[in-house]
Amino acid sequence: MSKAIESTVRDTATQISRQDGPSTWAETLVAMGAFLLVPTGFVFASALATLHANAILSEFALLVISSVLTLTIIGAFVIVLGLGWVKGFPRWSFPYWGIALALSGLFFDQWGWRAWIPVVLVAVIALLLARAAWWKT
Repeated sequence: MSKAIESTVRDTATQISRQDGPSTWAETLVAMGAFLLVPTGFVFASALATLHANAILSEFALLVISSVLTLTIIGAFVIVLGLGWVKGFPRWSFPYWGIALALSGLFFDQWGWRAWIPVVLVAVIALLLARAAWWKT
């Protein structure tokens, strides 16, 4: 029984590979960006915490810079996932959906329902853009 399932999975994977073809280097770099953006944000956040602990950065400056950093990271994810939606959900767009939803869920404790605003806003804009492209054809 497991041989039959394994064969079916292998055949399906081969069909998908032939249909989509191999990814280009640009698609690969965009897909990797999702996994490079969060660690880069953590490095910057750690540097900010160190500057604040050493009294180099004031409380207000820390609040402003950390908010800008957080919104930049969330903004990058939602912009790229919106672009993926408009382009028809290519393979590179799926990590961005997962991470954007995870970040919104993470910030839900602090921001409440407002944490979902970026994801919902991009979903509405991408849906309108995708429908506009559909109506032109």
